[in-house]
Amino acid sequence: MRGILLVIVLGMLAACGSPPPTVDLLIPVNAKCTTCEDFIRCDGGIENAAVYDPSFDLYRLEPKGILAQLATVWEFLIQLFHTRTEDLRPLSVYAQRPGESSAFNRTITKGLEARTDLVAHRIHLPSGWIDQVTGDWHGTDDSRRGACRLLKPAEGREVLKLFAEPATGDPS
Repeated sequence: MRGILLVIVLGMLAACGSPPPTVDLLIPVNAKCTTCEDFIRCDGGIENAAVYDPSFDLYRLEPKGILAQLATVWEFLIQLFHTRTEDLRPLSVYAQRPGESSAFNRTITKGLEARTDLVAHRIHLPSGWIDQVTGDWHGTDDSRRGACRLLKPAEGREVLKLFAEPATGDPS
């Protein structure tokens, strides 16, 4: 009996160890929020946000469905015994490229999934991955494609309006 109590006390003390150090993320995406909508804009241009690059991808991490929300609550309750290492979110990709017959060619791809690696701080996408610490945007072959930044929800919704109307003229 004494041995069992000792094992329980040691297990509880081990669980009370210091938490891992927090990492400053340039692109923080809250894995605990199941109803959040996050917008990440990536382009191959200069990392200066003031420089306009007409070619970009807007990654929209969408809120989870009801069943996935319930599963996420369960996963966080289980974290007392098992460390969570990833999070899955529905994803839509909005891409803008220079057009041939019009100023811009805009496409929307829905029904995708993004996987956030909570240990390596990466967001894995069908076309590559984003480093959440540095904001670097990489292709599937790990080559650097450009830089990304997290948009405020209002800014992201404003960019989405470009995809609801026909592409005409210069955006300035």
